Amino acid sequence: MARNKEASEPKTGVAGWNESVGIGSRSSASGSRHGKVVADRKRRIAFLVLLLLVCVASVVCFWPLQERITRGLWLHEGTEVTMAAQAEDGSKPSAEDLSGAVSTISSRLLSANISEYAVKQGGEDSILADFPTSVDAKALAQIACGTGKVELVLFDDIGDADALIKLNAGSKNVPMKEGTYTAFVDKSGIASADVMQSSGMSMLQVTLNDQGKEKLSSVSKELAEDMGSIALVIDGQVVSLATITEENTEGKLLFTSSMTAQEANAAKVVIQGNPLPIKLTYSKDQTCGALVGKTTLFVMVGSMIGLLVVLAVAAFVKFRKLSLVLSGGMVVFTLLMLGLMALASRVNMFTLTIPGVVGGLCATAGTFICLWLITTGFRNRVLDGKSTKGAATSVPQEVLRPVAAPYAFISVASIVFLFMPMPYLRDFGLLWIFGLICGICAVAWYGITLLRLVAMGAVQADPAAWGVAQTDSKPEPSSEDTAS
Repeated sequence: MARNKEASEPKTGVAGWNESVGIGSRSSASGSRHGKVVADRKRRIAFLVLLLLVCVASVVCFWPLQERITRGLWLHEGTEVTMAAQAEDGSKPSAEDLSGAVSTISSRLLSANISEYAVKQGGEDSILADFPTSVDAKALAQIACGTGKVELVLFDDIGDADALIKLNAGSKNVPMKEGTYTAFVDKSGIASADVMQSSGMSMLQVTLNDQGKEKLSSVSKELAEDMGSIALVIDGQVVSLATITEENTEGKLLFTSSMTAQEANAAKVVIQGNPLPIKLTYSKDQTCGALVGKTTLFVMVGSMIGLLVVLAVAAFVKFRKLSLVLSGGMVVFTLLMLGLMALASRVNMFTLTIPGVVGGLCATAGTFICLWLITTGFRNRVLDGKSTKGAATSVPQEVLRPVAAPYAFISVASIVFLFMPMPYLRDFGLLWIFGLICGICAVAWYGITLLRLVAMGAVQADPAAWGVAQTDSKPEPSSEDTAS
């Protein structure tokens, strides 16, 4: 009752005058708006500080550049293996068969988790396969480029004396003369193959189907008495041996000798994949130069930095301080892009190739266009009389909406490219996705945040320095300006 009575009593003096003109409520609303502005400013500054820390971490990841981004035949010299090609009847292969063989070999190498390679047609009767010097290029090429004929042979049934001498000496991928051995299981008796790791060794486990399991059970009982061996033969070459110590009724053979991880993965893909349409035989191998080279990479990076400097100067001439949105966004994009590339190279996800460079350049151009549209749109809206705060809020949505659909389409296509057997499409897709992630950070995290931050006071305080000074007419005050 007392509270209601106090509220109903008329106020007099200063309190009554304040109530009549609404000073109390107006000052309260103004204080509320001021508190919200301060909170928004602090939040945006915190976002930019966090982005700065991310950029510093990115620099730590990729510097020094020549020691961080190192994967790819495009940077180092390697070994080029030449495989002579002929049709099954010994005649000259057709262009269609050669093209199909290149595609199949690339698919085998990709499925075997071998990223550093290049396979191409070497003329009308040969295929060239380039590998880094860190692998046994000859052995890898002979497995991956085989027609795909897979057999299991009893070691005691091998009649090639030269091959036996090499095998007993520990040689690997030993070729055998045709007709000097008899297989007890061919590819039709094999169900699957898996690569296993144990104590740093790579092993290939071959699982047989019911047909192969029955044959293995019958021969393993005899082999177990003398600890005999079974040879895995791919395209006439002994790839590895499995020692039999007991009767095998499970239908699983573990080949442990003379195989690296790359060779085991390649053998697995050949066992489970389709055969080649032509026959390839080893011809020669030689050292090949880097397809791009570190020097060219540094020239490309240096050229990009120089281009950014030129664009920054041009943007400053046109936009004055507002160019910080454009040039700063491109700096953020570059730092984050190099950091992602270095991290991916460290975990063997990224190998520098020309298609990848193209994907990265496309993403760079897209980011620049988005930042340019935002900067130009904001400047034009303010010059047309719109408030800085209103322009900073509405312009990003207005200018980015038309480019959202093309970006989404290319991004979906790039994700599809990652799962295709063609490595060049995969390289393009990977760098585009990296660029998309960095572009979102540069445009949304940096560009729009900075634009809305400076629109809250810095632009209004000195329009000329920010390139939005009014010359002939004053902008119409916004509803917020009228209220304040």
